[in-house]
Amino acid sequence: MSVDDEGDTAIAKIAVAASLSALLLGWIVATLIRLATGPATVAASTAAEMGAPPAADLAPTHLSLLVLAIDAGSLSFSHVGDAARTGQTGR
Repeated sequence: MSVDDEGDTAIAKIAVAASLSALLLGWIVATLIRLATGPATVAASTAAEMGAPPAADLAPTHLSLLVLAIDAGSLSFSHVGDAARTGQTGR
């Protein structure tokens, strides 16, 4: 497992306390990881790994929506970081 168990536990406690849905939580986690680390692949795979335990109880349609939410979150802010990493300045 590549994600620290303490981090999973902390995020789960926050989600329960805030009554966040799995879809919103998946999007938020993927977005925050994207902002913290940069690569969308890292954000998507880490958020998916963190969202796997609560996703086990979801219906197939909701599971599909969770995948889309995590993917959308992992692509957030790509206009900010990707241009800087590739050297493109928008000129």
